[in-house]
Formats: sequence, C-alpha cells, structure tokens
Amino acid sequence: MALMLAQDAIKQPDYTHLPIKERKCILMPFMHSESPFIHQQSVPLFGFVE
Repeated sequence: MALMLAQDAIKQPDYTHLPIKERKCILMPFMHSESPFIHQQSVPLFGFVE
C-alpha cells in the first residue's frame, strides 16, 4: 500500500516543490520493497533529491 501511494505521489506536479526531507520520506517505500525492479527504479529518484 505504501509503495502504491509513493508511486502516485511522485507523479503529482507539486512533488518537486516539496522540501528534500519530505521527498526522501515519500521515496522510502521504494527502498523497502522486496522487488529488485522497484529498487532499480528508486536509484534515479533518490538522485534527484540530493
């Protein structure tokens, strides 16, 4: 459920306007997923918040 919400959140136009700490929090479900595919998707997402 958290992953689905995170996937939806990053598609929202206001996502990029959130503070970095909030974006990192939203991305946490990507890193906690058991799927290697989801982990691969998260790498570029975390690169954008640094």
